[in-house]
Amino acid sequence: MLQPPVCILSILEEHFEELQMLWERRLAALKDPDYRGQDILELEERIEAHVDGLVLGDEQILPLLEESLGSDDPLVSFAAAYTMLRMRDEKLARKVVEAFQTAGDEARDGIREALCQGPLKSLQDPLMEAILSAPAPAAAAAAEILAFHDKLDA
Repeated sequence: MLQPPVCILSILEEHFEELQMLWERRLAALKDPDYRGQDILELEERIEAHVDGLVLGDEQILPLLEESLGSDDPLVSFAAAYTMLRMRDEKLARKVVEAFQTAGDEARDGIREALCQGPLKSLQDPLMEAILSAPAPAAAAAAEILAFHDKLDA
């Protein structure tokens, strides 16, 4: 397999870092009374632009994304999981759920946020299974994800 040019990989890595930084700003903005709705929309547009750049990176960015899923930094695990979900590849989505089920607390927190914000599509069954069989922290996080998507009966 050909190696991607270093400049392209460095641009993808920059998109990845910017996504983390912007997501952190978005989380803070949602709690900050000084942020207006328009400010948050602008942040979300910038987030989308970086996600689009990462998705276009496809195979070139996958090693970094897969490695980052288990990061103890929730922003890193979020960025990896969210990007993988947005690639709309069933195998990648399954990897995100597998990482969610085996992750430590910090990584699981980031992956949980990505699963709440990203497309859920065919992941309902493994998340429902996690509610029934995973340890309490992972089961509660799986329930939160399904509830966020309105896929959990009371």
